[in-house]
Amino acid sequence: MKTRTWVLVLLWLVNTFACTGDRGPAGQDGQPGTNGQDGLPGEDGLPGQDGLPGEPGPEGPSADPSISAVTPARIFLGRTAKLTISGFNCDWSDTTAADLAFGDGISVDSLSVASPTSLLVTVTVETIAAVGALAVTVHSGASSLSYQGIDVLAPLVLADIVGTVAQGSRFKLTLRNLDVDHPLSVVAAENVAYAFAAEAGEGVRLNVISVQSNVVRLVALVDVFASPGGRDFRLTDMFTAQETTFDLPAVFDIAARSPVLLQANQPASAELVEAAQSILYQFVPPATPNRVFFSVAGESDPNQIPGLIVLPASGRMAEALRYPFNYGNTGPYQRYTEDDDPMYLIALDIYDHHGYTLTTHADMPYPQLGDLRSCQEAAALVAPAQVYGLELNDIDDQTWFAITTAAGDEGKQLRLVTNFFFDHITDTVLRVYEGTCPVVLPGTPWAESSDVDINDALLAPNLAGNQTYYLQVSYSPSGFDGGLYALDVSIEEAEPASGNTCLDADPLTLPFESSEAFLLGPAADEDWFHFTTGAGDDGVVLKAQTTPGDRLTDSAIELFSDCAGSSLASADIDSHDVLLSPPLAADTDYWLRVSAGNNFNEHSRYQLSLRLIPPQEIEPNDDCDQAQALTLPFISELPLHLASIDDQDWFEITVPAAGKGLTIRTALPWEMSMAMYTDTAVELYYGGACDRLNLLMAKDNDSYPYTEDFSFRPLPYAGTYLIRVTAGSHYLDAGSDQYSLMIEQTD
Repeated sequence: MKTRTWVLVLLWLVNTFACTGDRGPAGQDGQPGTNGQDGLPGEDGLPGQDGLPGEPGPEGPSADPSISAVTPARIFLGRTAKLTISGFNCDWSDTTAADLAFGDGISVDSLSVASPTSLLVTVTVETIAAVGALAVTVHSGASSLSYQGIDVLAPLVLADIVGTVAQGSRFKLTLRNLDVDHPLSVVAAENVAYAFAAEAGEGVRLNVISVQSNVVRLVALVDVFASPGGRDFRLTDMFTAQETTFDLPAVFDIAARSPVLLQANQPASAELVEAAQSILYQFVPPATPNRVFFSVAGESDPNQIPGLIVLPASGRMAEALRYPFNYGNTGPYQRYTEDDDPMYLIALDIYDHHGYTLTTHADMPYPQLGDLRSCQEAAALVAPAQVYGLELNDIDDQTWFAITTAAGDEGKQLRLVTNFFFDHITDTVLRVYEGTCPVVLPGTPWAESSDVDINDALLAPNLAGNQTYYLQVSYSPSGFDGGLYALDVSIEEAEPASGNTCLDADPLTLPFESSEAFLLGPAADEDWFHFTTGAGDDGVVLKAQTTPGDRLTDSAIELFSDCAGSSLASADIDSHDVLLSPPLAADTDYWLRVSAGNNFNEHSRYQLSLRLIPPQEIEPNDDCDQAQALTLPFISELPLHLASIDDQDWFEITVPAAGKGLTIRTALPWEMSMAMYTDTAVELYYGGACDRLNLLMAKDNDSYPYTEDFSFRPLPYAGTYLIRVTAGSHYLDAGSDQYSLMIEQTD
């Protein structure tokens, strides 16, 4: 009972204090509840206003007849073409569609109606047809339908033209063939001139150089008086069963130009600023008979190869007196003139180099030279002299000159040289007379050439001062075969007395390169030289070499270890020689003798070089693992050996970068003093390990002289390459076991 009462009291107290205390802060909002169900949809609203009207659509197809297509869409000049004309809503028949019009120069050969909306037509396109867009018209009853979607094309298009396109010129052009149905015949290079003919009107000569199925390249030669203006072109392919012509209207325009007047003995210079550019000159010789010497020169760059086309007064290329592009004919040209008819010269670079100055000469060094057939008619010369444009007309002909020495010329020597600037087969004999003409002359010559070669040299020593000498050039009694020549005349210091024997040999310090030419006087003359090897030169090899000087000086070289002994080594193979000695001893005296070779003919000047080469002991290199490492470029200084038909030599090179070429040559050159060639075979491999080599190229020349000369380009990789040299298929026939090797990278 008490317990229940206290519980009631406590509840009363709690309720009492809760109602009468302060309100606490509001709690956080609870999470939103879920949406209730959607109510019923309301009633539809009133309709909106109409939108603005859209753009009008394209017009629907017309029911009027029309031509919708002509196929093919292009036709070529000079061709017969089959065309299909497609129409829309037409009603063509044999009567209503019989009248077609393609314009001037296009004729309809046949017409058939394939359907009311299709015509089959064969047309011939004449070369007079206009090139460009063509309108095709079909007359059907009283109406005419036209179509513009077809083109008339020339079968060829000009791709490139290089050079001066003008009167008196030479230029190059490249044409492309657009007519795939008529490819150009592909023939061997030597047959191009016979398989194709090209023309561009009067005064233009065209030479076809090369032909592919879609490309033809030509050289154009334009006469001096060719009519200027546009020219139409035609190429005829004669190699096809029926000759096929390719026409191109107005392929180029010939510009009019006036020639530059070229004066005798007054060089004219002109700048070549464009590839294949040409300069036109006119030269008017004097009315009296004479000889003129034409030449053209560049600026001593070996890439500059200037040439002259020489034309007569007609200015016609077909009558060219000289065209320098045949047989490498780039040297001077002489012409005998009898009147004052003008001549025309076209100066240019043969290989189209430009950016340099061309200098053209019309030299007449001895005006009114005359026949000079006796000493009374001798032309006076002043040494040194170069006389061009001389000619012996027959085996009995002769030419005379006179030269007078000065007081200071006493004891000097007179040197005469005939050369073949013009005719490689003019065989001359030279004679020198002293005395008074005609009292003493002709008589016994004071000096005479040996006549051992076609062109000769004569060295006449111990001249007198203030003396007139008469020079006679005549034809060799061995036979007449061409008569053009040039003559060089000089007065030189006499051969010094020193160096003529071993005991007074000229001392040299090695290496030695002569700065001035040495002289061999008469055939019995000798030049002696002395040198001493150094303390570290044991086993070295001497390389002694003679060079021009005179191109035809025939020298012989010998090496001695003392003046009384026999020679250690000798060389006399060609005009100029190389001597390679056996291994030499250190601190030892040696003597070198240069004398006249077996074919010495008074060509007397030579240059001399001497140097010592360390021994190159590269054997054994008989397999890949023993390959001798070489540094590029490599040229063997001493002979390499294939000791037997089974021997092989391996070499290793490192190429720093791919993309360049590699040239390899083996030879047994004359400068190695060997008369026989070694037959070699060469292989080029790529790969760093001998068991993983890839063969890139193999070469074994099967014809004399059996040496190899080939290039591999581009090299596919950087890194290590191996070269193997073995005996070739003619090794046993060649007669030597020595060879040289050259390896170099090329761009």
